[in-house]
Amino acid sequence: MTISASEGRRRQARVSAGFRRFGEAVTVERAGASRARRGVFGPLDLASSSVYFDANEAVGLTRPGLLFYGDGADADPPQAGDIFTRDGRLWTVRKTQTFRLGDTPLVAVAVCD
Repeated sequence: MTISASEGRRRQARVSAGFRRFGEAVTVERAGASRARRGVFGPLDLASSSVYFDANEAVGLTRPGLLFYGDGADADPPQAGDIFTRDGRLWTVRKTQTFRLGDTPLVAVAVCD
């Protein structure tokens, strides 16, 4: 199935609106600069961690981990090494992934521990 560029942008706008409306506000720090982001959090359990990490990498993770789902259209998505502050706890981004529809980024995922 081929998605046109205009359809990709339309779907991207819907996803972005959902994160703005329902996403949780969080502070992200990189190189001493902090900025506000909105996203949805989920637990990083054993099954989901095996998607992002091999057995050797998973040994070094602090449990429980956290998955952050944010707006893929964000001009400055999370990067490895960024630090999220949520509920008074610091979460370090270990890996990131961007889900796309064709060439259009929809959702950015940050894997944290």
